[in-house]
Amino acid sequence: MVLSDSSQFHSCPSQLPLNKTNAMKEILHMTELHEDHKLWKNELDFYKDELKIYTGRLEELVVKYTNKEMLAELEHFQNTFMHHNSVIDGLIDEIKEHELKFEAIVLANPVANDKVRFESHEEHEEHEEKILTERKIYNELKTDFTKFLRKYM
Repeated sequence: MVLSDSSQFHSCPSQLPLNKTNAMKEILHMTELHEDHKLWKNELDFYKDELKIYTGRLEELVVKYTNKEMLAELEHFQNTFMHHNSVIDGLIDEIKEHELKFEAIVLANPVANDKVRFESHEEHEEHEEKILTERKIYNELKTDFTKFLRKYM
């Protein structure tokens, strides 16, 4: 499963097919899952830093313009940035919670802590899907905001 077509993002290990007749459970490697978490957190932290810069741009514009249409667009971006900050904070919290689960597993299995048998990998896939969704929506926001800045700066 690949996070992105970009080579900068890590891909998860190949997955063994799970079916009801197969008694074996999938082995997920903690180090690879942890690496996904680190990459995702770094990406989300970068988005938060960008949002701070974008908010600063909005503050510059609010002082310069009194046009009601422009101020309405500005307010829209301000609200959207606050929403994305909240979503990103939630995703970071979920990653931290998942890492705490890993820590508990490692403490319970100190000898074989690189490989752990999970009943399923659904939770990790759900996190990945949320990251992919936020990435897509955030990149659309960046494109829209760049167009807005070109129009008024």
